[in-house]
Amino acid sequence: MRRRRATASAIQASRTQSFICAVDLLRAFEHRAFELGCSFDWLMEEAMQRLLAERDEAESVATSPQPPPSVPRAKPPPPPLPPPPDTMPSTVPPPLSRTRLQAALAPPPPPPLPPPPPVPTDVDVDASVDEPLVLHCAGERLVITRDGYVIGRSAAKSDFVIESGEVSREHAVIEHLAGGWVITDLGSTNGIIVDGEVVRHAALHAGVVLSIGPMAFAVASPE
Repeated sequence: MRRRRATASAIQASRTQSFICAVDLLRAFEHRAFELGCSFDWLMEEAMQRLLAERDEAESVATSPQPPPSVPRAKPPPPPLPPPPDTMPSTVPPPLSRTRLQAALAPPPPPPLPPPPPVPTDVDVDASVDEPLVLHCAGERLVITRDGYVIGRSAAKSDFVIESGEVSREHAVIEHLAGGWVITDLGSTNGIIVDGEVVRHAALHAGVVLSIGPMAFAVASPE
């Protein structure tokens, strides 16, 4: 494609040249000449002159002696941070150990059972048992004919032994009072259950169901 400068002096001093370039580049160059308000030829010549001037400047810099490179100075280390005051409370809690973590996640212990009520002092213990207490337990018939019958885990201290960790060594005692047979908890850990309720003291009569640990007793009428 052939381009010429617009001024008469340029036409007389130069000759027409042709060159090959991409269409997109040519259009971009024409658009730039339009933005600057100049001709395409003038912008082309100006670009060539600047290119030659930059080349001459680069060659002069390359041939001129260069000063020795300056040795960079090492940066001084930053001042140390002041120590934290001893009075400042720490906002980060210490890590929980495995024991403390298990204790924190464990369910709360059940509330302690109320203490057993005191045995009435105005009721005398009947030394002579006229009517025995009959209990049905695990398919067997248990007849109690004496006062102070102890049920527990200890074979040395109990009249009826229940080998279970849920039963205390001396769990409960069955006594015969003037008003009939009663059972009293001896301060056990799990208490006694009478008709579905945890109690410390209860009267025993026909129809009552008594549970101590894994063992259940049904009170029957004597025959």
